[in-house]
Amino acid sequence: MAGGSGYLGQHFAQFLVKKGYDVWILTRGVTREENHLHYVHWDAKERGDWWQAIEGCEILLNLTGKSIHCVYNETNREVLLRSRIDAVKALQEYVLTTTHPPRLFIQASAVGRYGNTYEPCTEGAPVGKGFLAELCKRWEETFFHHDLPATRQVVLRIGLVLGKSGGALEPLKKLTKYHLGGTVGSGKQVMSWIHSDDLQQILLYVIENDQCTGAYNACAPMPVTNKVFMKRLRTVMHKTFALPAPAFLVKIGAPLVLRTDSSIALEGTYSLPTRLLKSGFAFTYKELKTALEDLV
Repeated sequence: MAGGSGYLGQHFAQFLVKKGYDVWILTRGVTREENHLHYVHWDAKERGDWWQAIEGCEILLNLTGKSIHCVYNETNREVLLRSRIDAVKALQEYVLTTTHPPRLFIQASAVGRYGNTYEPCTEGAPVGKGFLAELCKRWEETFFHHDLPATRQVVLRIGLVLGKSGGALEPLKKLTKYHLGGTVGSGKQVMSWIHSDDLQQILLYVIENDQCTGAYNACAPMPVTNKVFMKRLRTVMHKTFALPAPAFLVKIGAPLVLRTDSSIALEGTYSLPTRLLKSGFAFTYKELKTALEDLV
């Protein structure tokens, strides 16, 4: 697992260990063993000792990439792109060169590939407009650039991951706690969310089903608008009042106070997990209310 030191990676790693998998994490940190996990240092750019460490692995899972929660200036845009592209190329070179290529290569992407949308997007929908859409497009194009005849390739276009003790839900809970969890902007932007437990089950489903190949939207089948999301969160947290965040304040405050781009809060993607549903995958948390009640 490349990029396994973050919130999502750590949850995936512990989940797979419990399922009986031997997990090796490629990290920028030091080589070590910790919590039944093997950490191996790599620079995410080129060949190194990590090649020998993962020789003979069955599955590659790549989550590497700088967080999108930053200001989208020219420098950060280049870092966001290079952190993703370089890691994919390094792992591809390993797969193409090793004498024992993995049977499966899973690549993380995001539903942001579809851009700011208000109409349902299945996996066949065109690439949207905007920086994040272009970032995902380049990411996936690099991943599918080489034909890997001995290795099944899968892309998971992940939605807003809701989990316990971290992730995207934590800052929203804090805002709601202090009566600041109101509608953001128009409130019409769509939030394609997914419970972290369901995302883990999707990962396992893809691993254990050899017919799974290509791109899949990894999000719940019932996305909601920002207005509905925040209202449901307030209800679950027993908060009856919250101040809204007008668009003009978000545009000013996001880069200055939160050091992130305002588009992350003011735009959204309406995506549906069409291929997963058609293949028979069953979601435990289809509705936001049920997911929030479990998590909060």
